[in-house]
Amino acid sequence: MTRSAVFTDLDGTLLNSGQRLSDINRQTLTSLGRAGICRVVATGRSLYSARRVLDDAFPIDYLISSTGASVSTFPQSRLLRAVAMTSDEVQESVATLFELALDFMIQDPVPNNHCFAWHASGQPNPDFERRLALYDAHQRPLVLPLNDPTPATQLLAISSAHAGERLQRTLQTRLPKLTVIRTTSPLDHHSTWLEIFPGNVSKSKTARWLCDELNLDTEQTVTIGNDYNDIDLL
Repeated sequence: MTRSAVFTDLDGTLLNSGQRLSDINRQTLTSLGRAGICRVVATGRSLYSARRVLDDAFPIDYLISSTGASVSTFPQSRLLRAVAMTSDEVQESVATLFELALDFMIQDPVPNNHCFAWHASGQPNPDFERRLALYDAHQRPLVLPLNDPTPATQLLAISSAHAGERLQRTLQTRLPKLTVIRTTSPLDHHSTWLEIFPGNVSKSKTARWLCDELNLDTEQTVTIGNDYNDIDLL
């Protein structure tokens, strides 16, 4: 017998501005579980970042993190799937970001993708600097020249909000085999984050993968989200 499922974004959808789960949302998730409905959070956060706001009592069954780059059981955190960019994909993406003079970060493979190397263009970028400070113990400057880079979960470029849509189109044109996702910064809630992933990574593609793995009925699936990176899932 196939099962139904609910896929929901985390920040701004399930969690409020204080990163708390409201009583009504907790009650709803608990009721869904009692009804045998599979509960899945699909977030742009890394596994490390997600576990900072999700305790073991959080009423879900699976966690899709890093916009679909990894899937794990919850709360056991047993990794079911992890996807990474190849060395060639990293090299091509870095070259493109250099040409566009963007500030960017190269996230290590799952489960250590809260660690990253970074490069700054030298122009003021408060949101970029804010993320460096937030992950001070896990970041390192990018060593150049970048010869034969190791695989990476993703690349993250941070730009001003007004340039976000244009830069996304440019990157999609320049990197047609990869997935380029635009989202609003969770730090200043204004800047644009441009995330580059392998071509088989997005919230919707990973949700489809999980449905196939668990024999979930996609015709009986509800999705909830509130930002650009949720559009494909919705």
